[in-house]
Amino acid sequence: MLKNRTSHLAQEEAEAGAAPDVKGVEETRNEAVAIKEASEQPTPPPSTAPEEAAETPGWPYQRPMPAPLSFGKSKVEEPTAPKKRVKEGPSFFDRALANFKANWVIWLAALSLALGGLYFIQYSIENNLIPPSVRLAIAALFGFALLIFANHLRSKPFAELHGFYSVPAAFAGAALAILFGTALATHMLYGYTEGLLAFGSIAGVAVAAIGLGLRFGPIVSVVGVLGAFVSPLLVTGGTLSPTMIIYLLSVFLAALLVERVQKWIWLSAIATVLALLWILPLLSLDGEGLWLSIYLSVIALSVICIPAFNLPPKWQDTSVLNVPNLLQLSKSYPTVLAVLGAGFSILVIAYLPINGQIESIAQSTSLILFAFFAIYICTRAQNLDQLAAIIGFALLVVIDDNNQSSLFSQSGAAASLFLIILPAIFYYAAAFVRAPSSARPKYWMVLAALFPTLFVMLQTSNLQRYNLLSNQGELMALMLLAFTYIAGMAALLARKTQRGKFGADMFAIAAHLTALTMLASRIEADWLPHLFAALSITLMGLAIRFDLKFSRYLANGFVGMSLLSAATLLYPELLWDASIGQMLTALLSLVALCAAGYAITRNSKYRIGYESYGLFLIALIVAGFILKMMQPRPDEFNFFSLSLMACAASILAATQYAYAVASEGILRKIRMSMATFYAVISGANMLVSLLSAPLFGSVPIIGPFPLDNIMLAYGLPMLVIYGLYKTVLGEDLREKMLVHYPLTGLALFVMIQEVRHFWHGNLISFERGFVTGELYTYTVMLMALTFFFVGQAVLKKNENLKRMGLIFAGCTAAKVFLVDTSGMEGIARATIMVLLGFSLAAIYWLLQVSFKSNEETEGAS
Repeated sequence: MLKNRTSHLAQEEAEAGAAPDVKGVEETRNEAVAIKEASEQPTPPPSTAPEEAAETPGWPYQRPMPAPLSFGKSKVEEPTAPKKRVKEGPSFFDRALANFKANWVIWLAALSLALGGLYFIQYSIENNLIPPSVRLAIAALFGFALLIFANHLRSKPFAELHGFYSVPAAFAGAALAILFGTALATHMLYGYTEGLLAFGSIAGVAVAAIGLGLRFGPIVSVVGVLGAFVSPLLVTGGTLSPTMIIYLLSVFLAALLVERVQKWIWLSAIATVLALLWILPLLSLDGEGLWLSIYLSVIALSVICIPAFNLPPKWQDTSVLNVPNLLQLSKSYPTVLAVLGAGFSILVIAYLPINGQIESIAQSTSLILFAFFAIYICTRAQNLDQLAAIIGFALLVVIDDNNQSSLFSQSGAAASLFLIILPAIFYYAAAFVRAPSSARPKYWMVLAALFPTLFVMLQTSNLQRYNLLSNQGELMALMLLAFTYIAGMAALLARKTQRGKFGADMFAIAAHLTALTMLASRIEADWLPHLFAALSITLMGLAIRFDLKFSRYLANGFVGMSLLSAATLLYPELLWDASIGQMLTALLSLVALCAAGYAITRNSKYRIGYESYGLFLIALIVAGFILKMMQPRPDEFNFFSLSLMACAASILAATQYAYAVASEGILRKIRMSMATFYAVISGANMLVSLLSAPLFGSVPIIGPFPLDNIMLAYGLPMLVIYGLYKTVLGEDLREKMLVHYPLTGLALFVMIQEVRHFWHGNLISFERGFVTGELYTYTVMLMALTFFFVGQAVLKKNENLKRMGLIFAGCTAAKVFLVDTSGMEGIARATIMVLLGFSLAAIYWLLQVSFKSNEETEGAS
């Protein structure tokens, strides 16, 4: 039996296409033998003490039976087929096209019936067969008969008679078209009806058509909606009254209610568009601001509440209006209709022309009520959060309107404060009431910080401009707002939640922006850098203490604004209109603020801003002190001040580069970016300084030769650049950056101006021409530079210096040949040529010997 089992296993494996597993067969045989031997042992007697029997080792250990072996072929798991994507049902337009293809015959029949009735009327008119009253009666009876017949067919128990594109729907549409034509002909052709009766007959057909859509389908409702909105223009001739608003709103609400029952999304869209298009005709009403505010408020409230959920809003969906939702219009249609329809209506209310105090109050009141509705009534309609931002913007438009403040001035400041306090309270409280239960708490925190600040700032500014609020009143309002935000920040931080910390971040920003607005208009422009610096320190302290992300960004922005205002507003004023003591006091106080900010941020990467600002201020102090000593007015020595600014920017660039080398990660990138920025600023200042030098204009030189402002203006940048080159840059970077060429060019530029200063005096412009001695002086200067660079090249064995020496040697020879010899004769010409020859020969021999010995030394080593 055991033999048969093992052979069977080998046979099965061979049939599977693989070699028999000999090791597996042997293991199976050994297990079978052990089981057989164990079964042949005598059965032990029963024991009365189970515990002792368990401890008796007299019986051999019996191995447990292995799991049943599977001798079948190994099965490889087949990959599961991907689930087929369930296709969504056809769209409305696909269904409409398919139904039309299937039922086009009956629609053609309905069209024939309608045309037949119209042709009958036309024939009777042309031949005067039937009096007008009888014609109209027959047409009306025919329309009603068709409608009754359609309803009769609709009640029959046949499936083909119950669709929206079936025979009853076609007959009903034809009947309504005949009744519309009859009502219009009664008024416009024959004049049998006038005024309210004409309007009532046409409107009655339209409203009936909308209601009949519930029974006969959407086509009938569309006919009713179009007829109801168009017929008033045909009947009234453009003369409108407030009663028309009631009629239009009734038709609009009826269409939305039909859509609410049947879910025909395009019906409410058509009704909303037509209702909004009526804004233009309604502008001709007397008191249009009041009536349109009511009209648009009802439209906005209706599109928010009726299509999706009735009053009050209770949407559970949390999607917002965005591009993907617009692409899936059928799923997100209530959101699209509510946000677009209500948002457009609210913005139109904000821009309505105001012609009186009543209209102004109606406009403001409607927007404030909408703000309360969007924030507190729509708490479960999470996808309508966007309405609060739209309403806030509309309120800003109204508050900033010049007519608004002048109209409120008729009843005093208390009425205008109504437009500030209520919406500000609504939006501020949203951080505590709406945000905790919202799916978008950060959104509400931003609104709570943004809109109350803007409301108070704009309206208090308007009130002060119209003398409705004193300076003390505006100051108290802004202080109250700032302290309110500080208290709210403390309350949110006490919650110790992530959303609470974000809200505290927004409130800290709002408080400091309010403080900036409160103080910026009450101090002189010279103190703006100090204000920005102080606000940055307080905001940065809060940001670091409570880990507020966006407050740190604004604090750095305040540092940049302080630096910009110090360089453009404060520094020029101090430089030319203040004493040295006043300049030092103003700038050193800013340095002290930067030191305080650096002390607060010394353990974070945000210390870079205060550090750079402080170094920049120190550079400004040094440059200003030099300028105070050298220059009486800035318009005479612009090149000098620009070169000093270039020196300051170069020092800042080198400082940031040195810190960047020792930094890592993002901090290194930030410092390298700042070093590049300062380097660009330095280069731009130096370029403008060179272009505005006395050599190119009529600016006089101050000071005796050669210790004048030319030497200071361009010699100081040379020393600064060379010093930074030797101390800050490493060896590898010094080999790549050949600073000798720009420094040599700058030195040559200075020497040319000094030579002209010696020969021409304080005015050295090229317009004054050249003198003979000046030309020979340039030759001596070029030869001196040649020997200088050759000597440096020999001493330092530097190829770059060697090239510079050879360049100046070539320039010297060219000047002698082309310029100097042309004005010489006799012994003078011969002498200068001999001297030039010996000089060039000595330079060549010196370079050859020096660099040849250097090559031999390197070869021997």
